[in-house]
Amino acid sequence: QLCSALDAAHAADVVHRDLKPSNVIIVRDAHGLERIKLVDFGIAQVRAPRDRKLTGLGALIGTPEYMAPEQLLALDDIDARADVYALGVMLFECLTGQVPYAGEYPMVLLSVTRPGPAPSVIPLCPTLDEALANVVEKAMAKRREDRFQSAAEFGRAIRAAVNGARPNTALLTPARRSANQPPPLPKAAATPTAPQAANSNESRRAARAPYCTPVAILTPDGKRWEGRNEDISAGGMLLVSNAQCVAGQKLRVRFATPVDGRLVTCTADVRWVRDARAGDQSGLRAIGLSFTDATPQMVASIESFVEFMTDANLA
Repeated sequence: QLCSALDAAHAADVVHRDLKPSNVIIVRDAHGLERIKLVDFGIAQVRAPRDRKLTGLGALIGTPEYMAPEQLLALDDIDARADVYALGVMLFECLTGQVPYAGEYPMVLLSVTRPGPAPSVIPLCPTLDEALANVVEKAMAKRREDRFQSAAEFGRAIRAAVNGARPNTALLTPARRSANQPPPLPKAAATPTAPQAANSNESRRAARAPYCTPVAILTPDGKRWEGRNEDISAGGMLLVSNAQCVAGQKLRVRFATPVDGRLVTCTADVRWVRDARAGDQSGLRAIGLSFTDATPQMVASIESFVEFMTDANLA
């Protein structure tokens, strides 16, 4: 769907130039199907010959991690292939959980302009089909002549590499799936998740729903850590983080509540700690938390979200 949206923009001589996850939203249409929308054309470039450029020559605009080499070098002939590169980076990130080149502008520029091919997803996602890995690598080629020459061509290549995949996403789909709903992502493309609880005492009794959002963590020794919430209930959350903690400890966590997006801070008991994924050397751990001082407003926001996400009659 993103390739189609970009192809329409490019057909109108518009280059987005700032394609990144935060400029993509997912909505439901009148039939209940999910649609991916490309937004924020604030720094788009209109390439019509008689139009004045929206920014001056040599101006660096965009987010470095998603910018094509020619954008990082501030060349004055940016075209649709820069958007193809950015979409390739986003696909790389979807499959691996990280961007190929991370850091501020100087570091990214140094990496992108270094001789050699673009990074492969295979070392980070070894079970991924080689055909899809090759598509991602071609989209991120450092020389634009080596990339897909249009978003439409990129889209056709993705479809050929994942033949049989459904065209619609299932990111907003309720937890209880019906027979005609799309299956979940394959394990190769999924983010680390905690193993099933060893016994029923470790399973949260409250209804819960997937909710991926950043979490700031303060451990008892006064250290601050970053983490990611994987699912949430009114009673607690599943956290993925490098935070050093053990069962029985109390943590302070700060995150945005679903529905209203309000930042909250509360205390939580560590119920259990596991490796996020078997054999993973990154140090990520799955941490089960129980809230101990959640406010009524916080509980209401979470319960509303969980009810919405687990409603089997949404469609």
